[in-house]
Amino acid sequence: MTSQVRRAQHGDEDALVELRAEMFRAMDVLGGDDTWRSNARRWFEQHLNDPGCGIFVVIESGRVVACAMGLLRDAAPSPTSPDGGDVLISNVCTVPEHRGRGHGRAAFEAVVH
Repeated sequence: MTSQVRRAQHGDEDALVELRAEMFRAMDVLGGDDTWRSNARRWFEQHLNDPGCGIFVVIESGRVVACAMGLLRDAAPSPTSPDGGDVLISNVCTVPEHRGRGHGRAAFEAVVH
């Protein structure tokens, strides 16, 4: 089956929230109420076009099946970043039935490139 990697766009917010929930389930950290879901959806809506935030999804059969996100951060200069700054990679997740096909890696690689 052919998959496509692209930047997340408006309309992907619900899938991004569900993938985030799946990531938390896999980490066994879900609990409490679901207030975080509406807050996360709003956060994704606000950051889809943010130049300091790269959110990438993998599409298979018209469905978002994986994602990864990178956020530019202020950080002290270092040998590998003489002007400072770094990237926080997060929200790397694939829906269970699509795991083992390289989708998470593809989304991660889109973030770092």
